[in-house]
Amino acid sequence: MRRILIIMLSLCVYTFASAQTDGPMSLSLDQAIELGNKYNASIKNSAIDVKLAEQKVREIMSSGFPQLNGAGSLNDYIKSPISLIPAEIFGGPKGTYAEVSFVPKYNVTGSVSASQLLFNGSYFLGVKASKEYAEFIKVQQEKTKFDVERDITKAYLTVLSTQATLGILQEAKNRIDTSLYNINEVYKQGLAEKLDVDRLRFAQSQLAQQLDQLKSTIGVLKALLNLQMGYDVTKPIILTSTLQDMNQRFSVELYSKTTFDPNAKLEIQVLNKGLELQKLSVKANKMGYYPTLAAFGTYQMNGQNKTFDFPKYYKTALVGLQLSVPIFDGFAKDARIKQAQLTLQQVENTKASVQNALTLAYISANNNVNTAKNQLELNKQSLALAESIYTTTKTKFDLGVGNSFELTAADSDFKNAKIQYAIAQYSLVNAIYDLKVALGK
Repeated sequence: MRRILIIMLSLCVYTFASAQTDGPMSLSLDQAIELGNKYNASIKNSAIDVKLAEQKVREIMSSGFPQLNGAGSLNDYIKSPISLIPAEIFGGPKGTYAEVSFVPKYNVTGSVSASQLLFNGSYFLGVKASKEYAEFIKVQQEKTKFDVERDITKAYLTVLSTQATLGILQEAKNRIDTSLYNINEVYKQGLAEKLDVDRLRFAQSQLAQQLDQLKSTIGVLKALLNLQMGYDVTKPIILTSTLQDMNQRFSVELYSKTTFDPNAKLEIQVLNKGLELQKLSVKANKMGYYPTLAAFGTYQMNGQNKTFDFPKYYKTALVGLQLSVPIFDGFAKDARIKQAQLTLQQVENTKASVQNALTLAYISANNNVNTAKNQLELNKQSLALAESIYTTTKTKFDLGVGNSFELTAADSDFKNAKIQYAIAQYSLVNAIYDLKVALGK
C-alpha cells in the first residue's frame, strides 16, 4: 500500500512539473538577457571562436618546440637490382662484364630524427601575433554579447510598448461597452435614438478589430524576442518587467552628464586590436629577410640479409646545424611587406571613419533624448486636456444633453492621447537606451 502511495505521489509531482514546464515562461529583462547569453547562437559561436583562437596559438607555438619523427621500412626484393662490373676482377676475360647484385633480398630500416628551431624572426613575431589574435577574438566576443543584449533589450521594450497600447485599447473598449449598455437600456425605454446605439456599436466593433490585430502583433513581437534570445519561437513567454521599471532602469540622469569617449566603445577596441595585428604582420614580413637556423639529429638502424633474419644491425648517428639565408626571391617579400603596409593604412582609415560615425551617433542619441523629453511633456499636457474633454462629454451624455457622436469622438481622442503618451514614454526610454549604447555603457 505504501509503495502504491509513493508511486501515485511521484506521478502527481511529475504531472505538476510537466504542467509547469509546458506553461508560459515568465521573464524579466535581466532574465531575458541571461537567457540570451546562454542560448543565442552568435554568443555560442563567439565562445567557440575564442577556443579556436587558443588552439591556433598552440598550433603556431608548436613549430618552435622540438620536432621528433620516427620512420621505418621493410623491403623484400623479389628481383634484386643487377650491377655490371669488369669480369677480369673475378678472373674473367678482359673487356667483359659480370652481373652481380649487391642488395640482399631483405632490407629493414628504422630511424628517429629530431630537429629544433634555434632562430627564426618570423616565428617569434608569429607567436606574438597569435596571442594578439586571441585577445582580438575575446574583444569581439564582448562586442557580440553587447550587441545581443542591445537587440534583446530593444525587442523587450517594443513588446512592452505594444502591450501598453493594447491595455489602453482594452480600457477604451470597456468604456464603450459600458456606454453602449447604458444607452441601449435607455433606447429600450424609447428615450434615446437608434443612431446613438449604432454609433457606439460601430465604435465597439472597430476597437474589437484593433484589439485582435494588436494581440496578433504582440505574438509576433514575442516570437522575435525569443529569436533574439535563441529560445524556441513557438514557446509562450510572459514579460514581468514594465515600462515603469524601464523608466527607473534607464534614467536620463544616469547618462546625460557622461562624457563621450570613442575609445571606450568596443568597436574602437576591436579596431585597435586589428591595428596591432596588422603592425605585427608588417614586422613579420620584414623578418623574412633574416636567416633561419635549426639543429637536427638522426639515429638509424639498418638490417640486411638473404633470409628474413637479421643477426646484426648497422647503426648510423648524425647531428648538425642547418642555416638558411634568403638572398633573392624576385621581390616577393618586398611585395608582401607593401601589401601589409597598405592594409595597415586601410585599417587606420577605417578607425578614423568609425570614430567619426560613433561621435555622430552619440550627438544624435543625445539630441533624441532631449526631443523625446519635450515630446513626452507635450503629450502629457494633451492627455490631461483630452481626459478633461472626455469627462465633460461623458457627463453631458449621461445627463441626456449630449449625443453618441460627441461621446465616441471624445473617447477616441482620449484613447489616442493615451496611446501617444505611452508611445512618448517608450520613445524616451528607447532614446535613453540608445544614448547608453552610444556611450558604450
